[in-house]
Amino acid sequence: MRQKKGIEIKLLADVKNLGKKDDIVTVKPGHMRDDLFPKRLAEYVVKRRVHRNRAAEEAAKLSK
Repeated sequence: MRQKKGIEIKLLADVKNLGKKDDIVTVKPGHMRDDLFPKRLAEYVVKRRVHRNRAAEEAAKLSK
C-alpha cells in the first residue's frame, strides 16, 4: 500500500470541504502552492512554530 503524499498546512481561514480556521490538515503540494497560499488561506506548518504556539496557548490557559 502506498503512503498518502501531502504536506501539512495550517488554515488561516475557513475553507469549504477542507477545514476551519487554525486546523492543521494535509493537502497535495500543488493545491497549497496554486490555490491556498496565494490567496492567504493557509500557511506552511513549521514544527518549531507549532510547538511554540502550543506552548503559548498552554501558558495562557495556566495563567487564567
